Amino acid sequence: MEEQARKGYDYLCFRVRQGLSAQEKESFWAIANNAALIFFLERSELKFCSVEEVLEKYSLEEIAERADRYQQRECGDKIGEKDEDQRKN
Repeated sequence: MEEQARKGYDYLCFRVRQGLSAQEKESFWAIANNAALIFFLERSELKFCSVEEVLEKYSLEEIAERADRYQQRECGDKIGEKDEDQRKN
């Protein structure tokens, strides 16, 4: 996923074509990581061929919302597994 995040970050920097502050770079990394997460989770549905396509298709708000939903679902699954393990013991 790190490679896809790097591609997304490079793509965002290319689109802006100007110097970035440290805060902007940090924001771009967060966006790129979220886009990479979406790419990996949705590529099985043949929605995307690249992380750049994710960045083109979705707005920044949509990327953040989708990534948040996936992360909440993953955390919820792990909590459910812990509860089930505790019941078994």
